[in-house]
Amino acid sequence: MKILVADDDFVSRTMLQSVLRKMGYEVEACEDGAQALESMLRDDAPKMAVLDWMMPKLDGPDVIRQLRAEKEDYPYLILLTNRNETSDKVEGLESGADDYLVKPVNPGELKARVHVGERFLSLQRKLDEQSKVLINLERQQRASSLAQMAGGVAHHLNNKLQAVMGCLDLMIMEHPSQENSDKHDLIMLQRTQQAAEEAADIGKKMLAYLSQNHGVSEIIELRPLCQKVIDELLSSYPVLENMEVICRDGPVSIHANPGELHEVIRQILTNALEADPLHAPRLVLETSDTRTCLEQKTRAPHILSGNVPLHQGAFAKITLRDKGPGIPREKIDQIFDPFMSTKFTGRGMGLPVCVGIVRKLGGAIQVSCPLEGGTEVTLCLPVSASESSD
Repeated sequence: MKILVADDDFVSRTMLQSVLRKMGYEVEACEDGAQALESMLRDDAPKMAVLDWMMPKLDGPDVIRQLRAEKEDYPYLILLTNRNETSDKVEGLESGADDYLVKPVNPGELKARVHVGERFLSLQRKLDEQSKVLINLERQQRASSLAQMAGGVAHHLNNKLQAVMGCLDLMIMEHPSQENSDKHDLIMLQRTQQAAEEAADIGKKMLAYLSQNHGVSEIIELRPLCQKVIDELLSSYPVLENMEVICRDGPVSIHANPGELHEVIRQILTNALEADPLHAPRLVLETSDTRTCLEQKTRAPHILSGNVPLHQGAFAKITLRDKGPGIPREKIDQIFDPFMSTKFTGRGMGLPVCVGIVRKLGGAIQVSCPLEGGTEVTLCLPVSASESSD
């Protein structure tokens, strides 16, 4: 563990450093309050500090007050001073100090106080971990309840909409406007039918997002499927004519519902083309293991969803990279949320549907914004049993 020592007196500072190093701690030293504050506000700041009361620029209590006001995590702070009056101790502790040492410091007392601080930090860390577990458990329970409710609502609405669309079909077929020039009522019926179909489509996508669609699965080779999607989009995006699907490890197959996997590939490719319609995105197929499947080599903004951490085994890794403007940093954490869209048009159900399908397949999806620009989408899906055994 690293401990900060801040004291403007060279002899006192050197003695504290020597004692703490002999105790096995890594020590960072500074000689005024401003340096101490700057060091303790870093992301990699020491978890404990011994601060002299009287220092240039900022005194110890001022450093402690600012740390308590600005720092979210809770470092253990020991105040060091020549003052030994009860009122001084009260003032120091009320500034936010956790403990108090009087100069000249006894090495045995310093060791004991530091060990108290260690126990405090250890207990605090355990409490933080348990708090996070409880918060995550509560979120999971809420999410599970909401998913069940949303799935039931989506199923119910789909059933009702099927009845509505069936009645509209009959009304359109039997409408007298089919045989005369006044087709206003017929047009209104057709528009109503179109709206009902769009509503039903949203319901189907919600079920896909909740992984509650059930279809027949089969062994699917990824390269022909990707090429089929490219061919379907070619008329709308001529730039795809020269797009190449790069296979680094030969044929890669997974076990999935063809229609659902087709929807995933089509959605992420369409997103890439809408972001940059003038350049064909880069699509790479390869196999990977659990550790490297979703490895981030840079600190670029990214978000991960699906079955994480992935189970041990072989995975098909599909990486699609475009040269578009990327996703705003403040929006990337929300892109998997239903009905959230970074585009002017669209319902915001594309990526959430992909997440639902990928989750059902036992995989994960990651979207990142590389520092050099563009957007990169990575799908990791378990390879088929026959593929992994080869």
